[in-house]
Amino acid sequence: LDMLRLVRPCAKRLASPQLRRSFSAAPNLQSLSNKEFRKFPLVSRRPSGSGNAFVFTFATSGALVPPGRHILARAQQASGDIVQQPYTPISQYNSSNIELLVRLYADGKMSSALSQMKEGDSLELLGPVGSYEFKPNSNDEVLMVAGGSGITPFYAILNYVFRTKAKEDTNTKFELLYANRHPENILLRKELDTLAAEFPGRFKVVYVVDEIPAGHPADPSLRILKTWRSTMSQFPGRKPSKNAQILVCGPPVMETAVAQLFREGGVDERRIRTFTKAGMAEPNPVPIVVNKHYSMEEVSRHSSPEDAWTVISGKVYDITKFISEHPGGDIIMDGAGKDATDLFEHEFSHSDDAKKLLASFQIGFVKKT
Repeated sequence: LDMLRLVRPCAKRLASPQLRRSFSAAPNLQSLSNKEFRKFPLVSRRPSGSGNAFVFTFATSGALVPPGRHILARAQQASGDIVQQPYTPISQYNSSNIELLVRLYADGKMSSALSQMKEGDSLELLGPVGSYEFKPNSNDEVLMVAGGSGITPFYAILNYVFRTKAKEDTNTKFELLYANRHPENILLRKELDTLAAEFPGRFKVVYVVDEIPAGHPADPSLRILKTWRSTMSQFPGRKPSKNAQILVCGPPVMETAVAQLFREGGVDERRIRTFTKAGMAEPNPVPIVVNKHYSMEEVSRHSSPEDAWTVISGKVYDITKFISEHPGGDIIMDGAGKDATDLFEHEFSHSDDAKKLLASFQIGFVKKT
């Protein structure tokens, strides 16, 4: 999966001395709010499968998150920087607890915060967030394509249909294509296989990976992903029904490729929903407060594809994660490590959506000299 950067090596988790906990013991349980961040205590943390994935469970007095929507987690570092990350809960819809499935990375800012949490500590959460909501009985079939952590909204939907609303939706059929680099990277494998075994006529899952290690047990549901075009030519192996809903969640470049292949196959654009790209275009319900200031000399030290900052209209942006997704390709690097105001606002035309997306990468302001 060269086009997917789904999984990074599991390195030793950092316990940065520069991170100040934004969590503390919460005396009273609260309900989720989509207007403000509130603190919720951690009641448990357990490994999920192999590698660096964990399920964090937080207690609330009420946490109804409609299937297809997500919540925001927020922490503050000692520098004053705000770290904010979206997550889709995997807990039952009618549960009072919130369960978040998270991969912890050594270089992840939110990972550093979560890895230091112990039971009783609280994390700020806000939600539900998002404009999409899955409606039972609205389609005769739902085709899902997930990459890496992009499985969480689909698991929430499947849980909702087959567990919470089992008596209300008895007809909708689901097919899931789930991509990862290696078999051990597959999240929620046990839970997905259980659903497939319980509902063989309504739910089918196929796992695709970059490679299968030598000696790996034979697995008929596991396939090699060579290219998305060749893989999608076999999924679902027929033309989707006119009433089918197509859901895609993963890295933006994956979502773009898969959505395009469905369109080429004659699927109406209105029936295709991409989760990550749609979420990036939605404004934050509570704007991140950025109060860090950087000198241009400091910005100039971040000019490589692995670490790229830019300045536009006096604001500093970390565009590293967007380089591979930039529609214009590597030309984005022309503004790395320097003031790119003229490039962004005059030399190249950018849409309102592009400007909204840019705002999500802001990390501070330029110091006034």
